[in-house]
Amino acid sequence: MFTYVTTNTVPSFPQLQEKFAISYSQVNWTVAIPALGLAVGPLFWSSLADSWSPPPPLYQQGDLTSVYPLVYGRRIIFLTGTFIAFAATLGAGGANNYEGYMAARFFQGFGVSPGSTVGMAVVMDLYFEYERGQKLGLWVLAIDTGLLVGPIIGGFIDL
Repeated sequence: MFTYVTTNTVPSFPQLQEKFAISYSQVNWTVAIPALGLAVGPLFWSSLADSWSPPPPLYQQGDLTSVYPLVYGRRIIFLTGTFIAFAATLGAGGANNYEGYMAARFFQGFGVSPGSTVGMAVVMDLYFEYERGQKLGLWVLAIDTGLLVGPIIGGFIDL
């Protein structure tokens, strides 16, 4: 449900227009810019998640930690992305101008983007081949549900 970040501001379009003195077409970019971060982020995060891991331990027969050393790298990527998204959310809340707000919105999308590709890699690691189709389907459903639920949550917050 991390994609709700892109759409949760839709109910507050009138308030954003008033606060930043911007047009309707400019306020629509507040949805597109986080989506750009969601699109660019996996290009950056995926390669780091697959290469940024502790050195594998010496192989010992029956030692499963030597087979899956990349899980540690993925955890670091998720935590770093979450921190970036949280900091960007604070920045968006405190932005005094449109440009600062849009930069913060980009980094919100960029910060939550590891969930799309790195999250799928984790699902691939956790389940057997015959289970992956269903589990990946549920993962993608959760991602897409965020786009639908975002405006609802934003509407309740906007009240």
